[in-house]
This record gives sequence, structure tokens and C-alpha cells, in this order.
Amino acid sequence: MPSQYDNTYHFEYSKPTYDTVEDKIKFQTIREADEVLELKTSREPTREEEIQYLDWLESEFASDPWITHRFRKYTASPKRWAWKNAMEQKRDYQSQMFTNYIFGFLLTWPLGVYVGRSMQTRGTGVPSVPLQKYLHDFYNLDPSHYSRKLFRRYFFITCSLGGVFFAYATVENRYKNPWYSRPDLKPFPAMVAKDHLDRNEKQMYETNYRSYHQEEAKMQRKNSTWYRLLFPNDALFDAKKNTYHGTHKENNYNPANGYYSNPGNVHYRHHLNE
Repeated sequence: MPSQYDNTYHFEYSKPTYDTVEDKIKFQTIREADEVLELKTSREPTREEEIQYLDWLESEFASDPWITHRFRKYTASPKRWAWKNAMEQKRDYQSQMFTNYIFGFLLTWPLGVYVGRSMQTRGTGVPSVPLQKYLHDFYNLDPSHYSRKLFRRYFFITCSLGGVFFAYATVENRYKNPWYSRPDLKPFPAMVAKDHLDRNEKQMYETNYRSYHQEEAKMQRKNSTWYRLLFPNDALFDAKKNTYHGTHKENNYNPANGYYSNPGNVHYRHHLNE
């Protein structure tokens, strides 16, 4: 039995063992990345990046709402930009829900009229009348008063239910972010070298934000034939690009999936279980 001062036994039998050569390379690489290598310090922002960030911050503050009940959320903080984007999506979602509710209400109008009329009479054709609980109640002697009340009641109930069901069936929930990987719901990357949006981020902004879609539509007008003919100095001559062309469907942004795919998390292989 070796003594506590002799480490030969422990050194010999504490060496890690690997099943395959690939496992050995994998774990040695992980150990090297965790214990040997050091993270590279980030560079300092340039003066141009600082000026760009100050200009962006000025325009961002100018676009804040004037009247809001959560004014402290719009003060300068890391969560300000994420809160503002989330509130913009919420307002857009509420407006779409209300619009589709009205459209579903109108679509269910004939069914509401049918249900309201059918509830005015019993199955035998006898008009529906209220059963009085107390004899001293004053009866409304207006002809067909209770029939009109029943028609309005069941008409609005049927149309309201139809509008709610239609709205929930047609408007998708864009708040899904279970992996916390969406860049628009994170703090703004200030003074970071980023000249343009990547493909998935552009798809996300086009899908979720009406303001970004309107700005893109303004830029697309400058790319039209008439604008190039009348205002050639201010027109855009870039070729239009489809961000969904030639890509796998799992690598494109889809609000129904609830995640944001980027080159760092390899969602295509993750979903194929490779």
C-alpha cells in the first residue's frame, strides 16, 4: 500500500482514458480552450463608431412616444432598446388582433343573424318570454320587447366569438423567444463593427416590425424605374436580393419556430439530430 507521500499509484491510475481517438481530441481541445487559451480583449471603438452611436442614440430618443405610462423604461439603460422593440411588437400585435377581430365579426354576421332569430322562439314556434320570479314586477308591454333583446344578445355573442376565433387563427404570436437568441430583444450592440444586417436578422426585422418594413419600402421606391429616370442622383441602382433564395428552411427566420438561427448555433444540424 503506497504511502501518502508516494504519488506513483495515484498518478498512474488517474490518467483520463478515452474510447476513441476522436473523443481524445475532442476533450483535449475543450480542456485547452477552457484552461490554456485566454479570451482576446475587445478593441476600443473608433471615433467614427462613437459618432455613429451618438447619432443613432439621438434619433432613437427622438422616436420615443411622448405620452406613456412606463416612462422609466425609456430612460437610458441596457434594457431600453429591448423594451422598446418588445412594446412595438406588442402594439403591432394588438392592432392586428383588433383588425382581424373586426373582419371575423363581419364574416360571422350571417351566422349571428341566424342564431339570434332562432333564439327568439322555442322549438315549437312559441315566442320566448321571461319567467318572472316575483309577481310584483312590472311587465314591459312593448310588443316583441324580449324577442328583440334575445336577438341582439345572441347576435353579438355569436359574432364576438367568431371574431375572436378568427383573430387567434390568423394572427401568429411573434413573442416566442425560448432560447433567448433574438438580437432585437437584447441590449443594443453599441459601437460594434457591423456595417450591415445578416440575412436572418433582416428577415426577422421584415417579419416583426412594421416600422422597418415601411423604411424598406421607402428605400425600394428609390430603386424603381421612374425614380431612376426622374431623380438619378438620389436613386438606388442596387440589384434586388431575395433573402430566402437558396437557403434551407430551418436556417431561415420563422416566427412560428420560436428561435433565431445564426451561424453560431447550427440549428439545421440540431433539428436533424445529426
